[in-house]
Amino acid sequence: MLKAGILTIGDELLMGQVIDTNSVWLSDQLNKLGIKTVFKMTVGDTPMEIEWALKNTENLNFLLITGGLGPTKDDITKAVLFKYFKSTPVSDPFALQMIENFVKSRNGEMNKLNINQALVADNCKVLYNSCGTAPGMFFEEKERVVISMPGVPFEMKEMFSNTVIPELKLRHHLSPVLYKTILTTGIAESMLAGLLSDFENQLPSSVNLAYLPSPGIVKLRINLLVETTLENKELFNRLFEQLKLLVRDYSFGYDKDTLEEVLALCLKTSGKTISLAESCTGGHIAASLTKIPGSSEWFKGAVVAYSNHLKTKLLDVSDSDIHSFGAVSKQVVESMAKNCRKKLSSDFAIAVSGIAGPSGGSTQKPVGLVWIAVSDSNSVVSKQFLFGENRERNIIKASIAALFFLLESVKKS
Repeated sequence: MLKAGILTIGDELLMGQVIDTNSVWLSDQLNKLGIKTVFKMTVGDTPMEIEWALKNTENLNFLLITGGLGPTKDDITKAVLFKYFKSTPVSDPFALQMIENFVKSRNGEMNKLNINQALVADNCKVLYNSCGTAPGMFFEEKERVVISMPGVPFEMKEMFSNTVIPELKLRHHLSPVLYKTILTTGIAESMLAGLLSDFENQLPSSVNLAYLPSPGIVKLRINLLVETTLENKELFNRLFEQLKLLVRDYSFGYDKDTLEEVLALCLKTSGKTISLAESCTGGHIAASLTKIPGSSEWFKGAVVAYSNHLKTKLLDVSDSDIHSFGAVSKQVVESMAKNCRKKLSSDFAIAVSGIAGPSGGSTQKPVGLVWIAVSDSNSVVSKQFLFGENRERNIIKASIAALFFLLESVKKS
């Protein structure tokens, strides 16, 4: 398999002032092309560090560089590349014309710095920038390709997608990596690994299974490590179907799906509507649902009843239940769900009440304890969860658990 390294350049990246999203995006694109990323590095705007990275990646098929092509003095990538590849800087007339057009389109005036941006190596293929003023450069040396692109993400993405990929396909037979991802929730990574132990043990060396955990969700990525022939593809598909069957009780989607989108599609298909009664999640669930275009078609609204007073006033939860069982209890959360559904006239309602933390817990009800209930016209069902001590993660995990609980309920209706 062809191997690549990614070098991102900029003091702002090392200082944490800007998040490096370029290398993440490029890794994904390379993987889809069948090129394995084996090296990632971020260096500052220092010639010595850039030169070190260039020399120490000479064994790779590709090195993709982003950043340092701007017009200011700290943008030194081009100068280092000129030296490394023993290039003579020349002004590219087409690049210069594109820069002039770009500057004029923004009511600006050309200056010396803009003119200098049209300087490129005499021994490279110029990668023209349709979104900015910094052209890229494509160097070939023996069996190695070095590609320098702008650091501005949308400029880099356009250049890579529309110019670099076609150049790579001209020079190499690329075999895209075959992979699929199953999204699971409601089961810890360690439990999932135990469930899949026998499955993993019988996997051939040509197939890999990876666990990608995040709060509330574990992604299972299965991928083919060899060239995608018809025989290998059939093997991969059989294994994927086995994996789907093993985790069917915990899976909610695939690849780029989100839980909210899967729930939205389920509600639209069934013609059902939902409402929410949130306490410890503080509107987090409602916010995640209303990000989906057209959510008004199936989402009636939410009551964020954080205080006990509002639980009684807005959701008709009885004072005696709160006094006897506490706000975080089966009785209270079921009452919240049942009354929310009636008041907002929805087919389903979900209610969440818990102790997000870091304070407020007790021996009987520790931080991270959450009760979730789902109500429909026939019944109300509740579940208890214990998530942990981190407030932010507890809110995320409770929201995910609530959405999955609701999704399961809608599917069964």
